[in-house]
Amino acid sequence: MQKLVKKIAGPIGGILTSGIMWQSTGDFELSRMAGIAIWMALWWILESVSLYITALLPLVLFPIAGIMSMQEVAPLYTHEIIFLFIGGFLLAFSLEKWNLHTRLAWHILRYTGSDARGVLLGSMLSAWALSMWISNIAALLMLLPAVRGIAEAGVLSESTETKRKFNTALLLGLAYSCSLGGIATLVGTAPNMIFLAFYEKNFPTAPPLTFLTWMLTALPISALMFAFTYWVLVKLFVSKGLLIDLKKESESELFKTFKRLNSNEIKVLSLFLITVILWCFREDISINQYYIPGWSGRLPWPEMVKDSTVAILMAILLLLIPDDKGSTLLTWKEVQKIPLGILFLFGGGFALAEGILKSGLSEWIGNHLLQLSNLSPWIIVIILATFMTFFTEITSNTAATYLVLPIVLSLSQMVDLPPLALLMPVVISASMAFMLPVATPPNTVIFTTETIRIQDMAKTGFILNIAGIIIITGVTYLANFLF
Repeated sequence: MQKLVKKIAGPIGGILTSGIMWQSTGDFELSRMAGIAIWMALWWILESVSLYITALLPLVLFPIAGIMSMQEVAPLYTHEIIFLFIGGFLLAFSLEKWNLHTRLAWHILRYTGSDARGVLLGSMLSAWALSMWISNIAALLMLLPAVRGIAEAGVLSESTETKRKFNTALLLGLAYSCSLGGIATLVGTAPNMIFLAFYEKNFPTAPPLTFLTWMLTALPISALMFAFTYWVLVKLFVSKGLLIDLKKESESELFKTFKRLNSNEIKVLSLFLITVILWCFREDISINQYYIPGWSGRLPWPEMVKDSTVAILMAILLLLIPDDKGSTLLTWKEVQKIPLGILFLFGGGFALAEGILKSGLSEWIGNHLLQLSNLSPWIIVIILATFMTFFTEITSNTAATYLVLPIVLSLSQMVDLPPLALLMPVVISASMAFMLPVATPPNTVIFTTETIRIQDMAKTGFILNIAGIIIITGVTYLANFLF
């Protein structure tokens, strides 16, 4: 019965919203779009059906409601950014196939010693570094077995409570570090790539949003939050002087296998590093008096080359370059692991945003935000960051980004701030949900280990949510003046 109520809540909420909006505005197209947006929002928030099924609704409802034709909606499901996501997935698959993620994790842990605080820092650094370049959930799943193995290796303490607390710190640190690492780069998490497409479409004449442009603001936020998260976890859960039995004799054999890169690992790592360099230096870089010309500017048609072009090029090379086993570094079998549902989710979000803009709904919402626009721009940033941080505790960060960006766009046109200064904090805040298991996939996965108490996650997460709002606002403010 509860499932049925959740399912019918979407269409009923949509119909009621559409009727109320029609009575209020007299604009039939705007009211229909508002109804569809509420329908999709309710299904996403309540998880009435699969997120991916909800994402397909615009393909049916937009033509029926007269908002956009099928010919206009369908291309949004093959947006250029989707191929950036595909290329990123294939790079991640290659790192996983050749065990480079495990090598990174164990090499960091190798130097942490047996001190519990050092072990926690090492595991968190592994997750943070990996999740910058691959999806947060992929990074977590890669590292979870190793981290759980550390927890099971044995805390040198007689207290069961001390052991439980350290296990909590390790698992929370792993989940939170994956979310924070994803913030740092454009391919680190879905909301960042969604925003990239949204920005390029709505600000075609503005300075391009490049990997380096993003990282100049996002990486400091990510690093500061990482340091603060580690400090909080240590204060709450790790006793001073606590030691861990890492069973060094058995580990030494593992370290021997990681002593030297083999030829396949060198090839994959080289392609990965080349990809990062090409992403960061595609566009011209200008910071105060410093200027570095981008490599795409040397082409006769630089505007045609995107980050997704680089991602797909490297994916093709992975499928072409032979390994030492008579196959290739990546095979079609790995390509088939790409989650199709995620691609639908991207397309549905692009369609929703386009419908909100085209129907005039975003303009209508923007006009009702005029009172907010009278506030100081940085008070607005704090309000939006706070709203987004706690909104994503109850819904997916991807869905929240799709729903909120068109609204913030309308507001950004009314305040005296560059578009990035208002939009970036909102997007980054979408990845700052730390309180609840349902807030992000990494939170969900570590909670399913059944060793984390909800009160521990909620207490720690609330502290980090508040810190995130302050750090995001402060760094964005400084970046606006420096760059």
